[in-house]
Order: sequence, then C-alpha cells, then structure tokens
Amino acid sequence: MQTFTRALLATLLLLAPLQATAGASSWDTTAASNNSAPPDGAPEGMASSGVNDVMRQIMADARAGYGLVAETEAALKAWTVKGGYAIVIGNSAALDQSPRVYKWDASDTTADDGEIYLIPDDITHPAAGRWIKVDGNVVVGNAGPHSFGGTSSDSRFTVEGSFTSPAAGNAAYAFLNDGALTGAATDTTRLTGFMGDVAITTQTATESITNISQMQLNEPSITDNLTGSITNASTLLITGAPTEGTNNYAFFVDTGTTRLDGDVDLTNTTTTQLMLPISNDAVSPTLAFGDGDSGFYEASDDVIDIGIAGAQAFSISATSFFGSQVDGPSVLDESCSVTNPCFTRTDDNDTGVGFDGSNAGSLVSAGVSVFSWNAGGPQVEKTLGLSVSTLTVATGAVAVTQSYHLIAGESGANDTLDTISGGTTGEILIIGASSNSVDIIIGDLTGNIDISAALTLDHVNDTLTLLFNGTVWVETGRGANST
Repeated sequence: MQTFTRALLATLLLLAPLQATAGASSWDTTAASNNSAPPDGAPEGMASSGVNDVMRQIMADARAGYGLVAETEAALKAWTVKGGYAIVIGNSAALDQSPRVYKWDASDTTADDGEIYLIPDDITHPAAGRWIKVDGNVVVGNAGPHSFGGTSSDSRFTVEGSFTSPAAGNAAYAFLNDGALTGAATDTTRLTGFMGDVAITTQTATESITNISQMQLNEPSITDNLTGSITNASTLLITGAPTEGTNNYAFFVDTGTTRLDGDVDLTNTTTTQLMLPISNDAVSPTLAFGDGDSGFYEASDDVIDIGIAGAQAFSISATSFFGSQVDGPSVLDESCSVTNPCFTRTDDNDTGVGFDGSNAGSLVSAGVSVFSWNAGGPQVEKTLGLSVSTLTVATGAVAVTQSYHLIAGESGANDTLDTISGGTTGEILIIGASSNSVDIIIGDLTGNIDISAALTLDHVNDTLTLLFNGTVWVETGRGANST
C-alpha cells in the first residue's frame, strides 16, 4: 500500500507541476522519497488513518485544479470542475500550438474570445467565472537539447518544421523577435534587441574545424513560383540605421579584421559614400594592396599620400601631385602657359615646362620663357649664357668638356693646336686665346681640324667656331678681333 501510494504521489506530480498546494508542494517525483509523515507522504508502517489522510490530500489537490489536463479549449470549457490551474495540450484546429496554461478566476466577467478568456459551458455570460490564459515567463530547467516542431540532437534549441503563412498581412516570418525593450537606469553599457554571447570550447582531437562563429547565416534557398520577379534577394537585409546617436551606423564592426570574399556593390544609391579612417600611414595605408604596405592613405586633412613598400612615394593635394623629396617632381593643378609651368620641381614652382594650349610649349625659368617650340620648330627666346674654361695644349692636342674653351700654350709659350678630342657628332665648339701674349696657331687639316685657312689666335678677342661632323672639326666661323 505504501509503495502504491508513493508512486501515485510521484505520478500526479509529474503530470501537472503547476501549483503547489498543501500536500503537493512537498511531494517528490521519486516514489521512494515520498516517505514524509501523512498527509505529505507515505512512510513505512503508517497507520490506516495515515493512508486515509494521504488519499484525502490527493483528492483535495486534484479537486483544487492541480493536474487538470484538457485536449482543447472546448474540452476545458466543458468541464464541470473549476479552480486552480489547467493545461490545454493542443490539437485545436484554430489554435494548433504548444501547450497553454489557464488559471481559474471566479470573479472575472470578460467576454469569451476563444483563446485568452474561456467561459465554461455551464456558465452564462455575463455571470462571473472564467478560465484565463496565463501569459508569463517560460523557464526550462535543464540545458537541452530543446526543440519546437521536431527533435534536436546537435543544438541546444531548435525550431524545425514548415510554416505556411496564414495570409494575415503582407509579410510572413519563420521566426520573429518583436516587441519593445525598456532599459533600466543601470543599463549603461548596451541595450540590444538580440545578443549572442556563447563561449565555445573544442574537444581534444586531431581533426580540424573549418569554421567557428557566433552566428552563421545560410542563403534562403528560394523556390521562385512567381510569375513576376523578385526585386532584391539577400541573406541579410538591414532596412535602416538609427539617427539618435552621436554616431549612427547600419552596420558596425567595433574591432577585428573584416573579410569580404565576394564583391562589394556601392552603385545602387546616389548617396553612397565609402568613409575610411584618417589614422593610417605609409606602413599600413588605409586602402592597401597585396601584402598591405602599399596603397593610399590621408596623411593630413585634404592630402592623400601614396605609400610604396611602407614609405611615402607621392602626395596628392588640392593644388598639386608631387614626390616625397623636396627636390622631386611636381605636377601643378593650375592654368599652364608659356610663362607659368605645370611640370616643376617641388621646391621651385616657377621653373619647369609650360604650355599655351595651341600646340606650343616652353621651358620656363623663374617665370620667364627661355626656350619654346611649336609645329614650326624650336625657338630660343632668351640668350643662354655659356660657361668658359681654359685648356692647355699638350703635344698639339686638347680634350674638350663643354662648348666654350680658352686655349693656353704648353708651358705658357706659343703653341700649335692640331687635334681636338672629346667631341660628339653635331656639337658646336667655340675656342679663343687665353692671353694677348701667347699665340695659338691652328693649321688646316694638320690633325682633325678642317678650316678655310690657318689661323693665329693672338688676342683674347679672337675666336674660332667649329662643328664636329663625327670625324673632323669643321670651321663655321671666325673672328680675328686683335687690336
């Protein structure tokens, strides 16, 4: 008898753990543990009166509504027993869902709506007495696996099965997290509609794991039965961004590397802007390529630098494109002319190459055109000064290094010049006497010099102009200007 009674206590407790009354609150789901003094248990060797007390307690708790189970809401309304709590386990055509909990309220007079408020069949509205659906927190005591719509073996919580939209609006959702979140005064770190914070620990094994993540989204696998078209399809859709913060973002990655293996399309709106940070340098440019040390970055406000191999190579400002060296090249964003160069040196912007827009260009020095060209050919627009140096004849020969030389005799004496080396084809050479007291005699074809007649340079104002044809120096002009 005691064993049967204990088992009965445990069974009733498992069937409907809804409300603890005087006896049920001390019952245990393990039959042998229900051995407290009657009426809370059935100890070994208890008196017959104890059996009566336990049975009567069971009857009282059952009558109070502890353990009432109905198949449907309609079945619950048909009950003549009222009080405590009841469970409706489902299988209703209109409300085919998970079990619902109802509590009896003998004073309520709300009209029957078929779901929240149920009027028993033996009570006529507006007489009092209603079964009221209990909406509250759901607490599951064990760690899972738990599942809606099927069984789960590899996840803590699973929602399975197919769902067909009831056509109650213009949208349908397989899972909807809706409602409102109101923060407390102490909630100063974050308020979040959905939070994922699962710590993941792998097992000791030799295998590798391809991916570990806090959240994974697969493609929606759409079966398109439309006669029209699907305008936009996506795995993740963000329909808007907040506007109430100091900084507002539709998508915010606070730290870490962001990897995008697919294309990024920024062409579908007229307000698209890709904002990149200012706190980068040539070693780690904001927009980098390859191994990450070459690319573009904003060195300062409105100045974009180009970094190559971790070092600054060029800069782009509102007025120019220039090299990293002070004496490096510069391209100016200005109106070019024959006196205003656009290709210059970084530290000298009024000297360089300019253009006038009519197929003409010029070499500019200090804002002055010194040499220009057009379709008709080149033109010297400013006399170019030639530097001069003195060469001393050695065994009848000198070696030229520039276009203008003075000639001195060997050992300071009169001398003869018959050979000139160091020339290039087309080069023009001007030579003159270095002294009024030393004569330099130049013969005709005595070496590689071909002149109209022998010439003596015996005065510093005497000159001879020669052109090198690749073999000999040919006279183009002379000036016997001695006085």
